[in-house]
Amino acid sequence: MVLIYSPDYDQHHDPLHIENNGRTHAILDALVEKKYLENIKVLEPEKASENDILRVHTSEHVDYIREFCSSGGGILTMIPTPPRPVMKWPFWLPAEL
Repeated sequence: MVLIYSPDYDQHHDPLHIENNGRTHAILDALVEKKYLENIKVLEPEKASENDILRVHTSEHVDYIREFCSSGGGILTMIPTPPRPVMKWPFWLPAEL
């Protein structure tokens, strides 16, 4: 079994978003406590290519995010993100995509 993990995952600080560092730490702590990591190979993820991104997002969405980031980034609101149907507060995106 392989686990894909990066310390960069700890940059998520929204406790209500599925990708948050509290959830990541809880999973890793449980894997260590149960000694499952002894039998799991941990790999760092590779940077996704644009083709990889387009497998899960529309080209319109990718273009929108690229334009947003190239104009300096900032706060996006009202982005549909599971498990919440619509985010009701802003979150940060990097200035580069």
